[in-house]
Amino acid sequence: MRLAPKQATKPRLVRGLVARRPPQLRNMYAQAARARVSLPSKTTSIQKVRRVAAPAHGTEVGLGTTVLGVLGLVVLPLALLGLLIWGGPVWAILAGLAALAVLVAYLDPFA
Repeated sequence: MRLAPKQATKPRLVRGLVARRPPQLRNMYAQAARARVSLPSKTTSIQKVRRVAAPAHGTEVGLGTTVLGVLGLVVLPLALLGLLIWGGPVWAILAGLAALAVLVAYLDPFA
């Protein structure tokens, strides 16, 4: 008694589908499997034109000046209160720096 050898590579359903394909389609699949994709190493002139003609996107600067302005708005009343109660050059310098921080945040060209 002789047993038929097993074909462990493909299930029966897939073997049947592959066998039913027309020869042209099988050749096309074989060519596509063998084909290598070559990417251009340099940008083409069309890509350069598209890059120049594309809309310019502005860069996000961040929230640094906004945080600086909020910090100035918090520190300024405290510095004025300290200047009113105790006086001295330290509170005056602190109030001046806080006012400068608020001014920089207000005049921020990127906001």
